[in-house]
Amino acid sequence: MAHPQWLAPVVPAVEAIVALFHPHVEAVVHDVDADTVVAIWNPVSGRRPGDASLLEPELITAGAMYGPYAKVDAQGR
Repeated sequence: MAHPQWLAPVVPAVEAIVALFHPHVEAVVHDVDADTVVAIWNPVSGRRPGDASLLEPELITAGAMYGPYAKVDAQGR
């Protein structure tokens, strides 16, 4: 999967976390200014890069990192 250059330093860590907790973790990087998904690993939600972020307003703060946070998938898991 091609990622923006600014994301490169964290890709190995994200891939390791997703592999460790597979199939229970979906990791998503958002561009909050553009309200889009930039990258996604183990897309159990069906989201893809370029999709709308649909982030809750309280999660959006300039320069901040949020997560992990719990979500429920379409099957209730």
